[in-house]
Amino acid sequence: MIHAEQSIAPLYKKVKAFILAKIECGELLPNYRVPSENELVTQLKVSRMTANRALKELAAEGIL
Repeated sequence: MIHAEQSIAPLYKKVKAFILAKIECGELLPNYRVPSENELVTQLKVSRMTANRALKELAAEGIL
C-alpha cells in the first residue's frame, strides 16, 4: 500500500517507482506481463487513473 501522507511525491510517480523496483530486482522480466491497472489498484490502493498514468508514462519512456 502506498501512503499519500508519507511523501509529497505524486502517487503516479510512486507507482512508477514500485514497478521500476520490481524490474530492477528481477521480479519483472523482459517480455513478461506487468501488473494490470486492476492489480495495481488493488495492491497499492491507488485510483485507476493513477495506475493508468504510471503505466502510460513507463510505456512512453520505453520501459514497458
